[in-house]
Amino acid sequence: MISAHPPVQTISTILCHYSNATPKMQLIRVVDPRNRDLATEKIIFPHQRTLIEAIPEGQLEVYHERDGKQVLTEIRSCRELKAGLAA
Repeated sequence: MISAHPPVQTISTILCHYSNATPKMQLIRVVDPRNRDLATEKIIFPHQRTLIEAIPEGQLEVYHERDGKQVLTEIRSCRELKAGLAA
């Protein structure tokens, strides 16, 4: 029997940990470098920690507000931020 539905493509993801160690709010974006239109954004408050699901090839961009504009201040690899499992 032949299926009428194409096979579903699965995408492997990892759980990443990020911590805002600054006294200011940050905007973080998790970006797929193959398609920059596929991004997830999140506001992180001062000293807040967060977990983000991302593809291993993804990049985490960190923005700070300066003079009313969001300025890119840091780019990190999602692999580098991969959360470890506690024993």
